[in-house]
Amino acid sequence: MKIDLRADLNREDDDGLGWALVSGADRPEIVRPDAVLRAGTEKFWSWVRVTTVDDDGQVHFRQITAAEAKASGQLAEAG
Repeated sequence: MKIDLRADLNREDDDGLGWALVSGADRPEIVRPDAVLRAGTEKFWSWVRVTTVDDDGQVHFRQITAAEAKASGQLAEAG
């Protein structure tokens, strides 16, 4: 299983969104608002939709279902 964004899925920001750092991305160029990615680790991961990427490299996201990920049409980009 390829992980697009290394993240601790239990970590939340003040708004209740997950967050990670762009530096933890396999391909930083695909990490942008509205991107659908696999985030977490090889053993514990989730589909996520990126909401924002801060200037300091912090990525904010919300977890989504597999059906939402499939419907996004972005899986080929993230894969």
